[in-house]
Amino acid sequence: MFKNGIILIINKLIFMLRRILQIILSKKQFKKIKKESKEWFLKCPDCDYFKSIWDRGGIRFGANSKKKKEFGHCPKCKKRKLLDVIKK
Repeated sequence: MFKNGIILIINKLIFMLRRILQIILSKKQFKKIKKESKEWFLKCPDCDYFKSIWDRGGIRFGANSKKKKEFGHCPKCKKRKLLDVIKK
């Protein structure tokens, strides 16, 4: 129960950050961040579920990583695990 509350708070903070960026940045800059965030995906290594970081509510801009993993929840497996971060 406590962990779910923390996750909800973090999700709201990320949403607020996206909204603040949308307000303070030019439309062109915000579109660039959105476009790049949609090119990054979280992929489950077990069931091959994947979804863009943007569509999951996140932001990933100016990043360049290989073999990065992020702890998250796979809605298909219904488990918390390390998800692969990949760029398409």
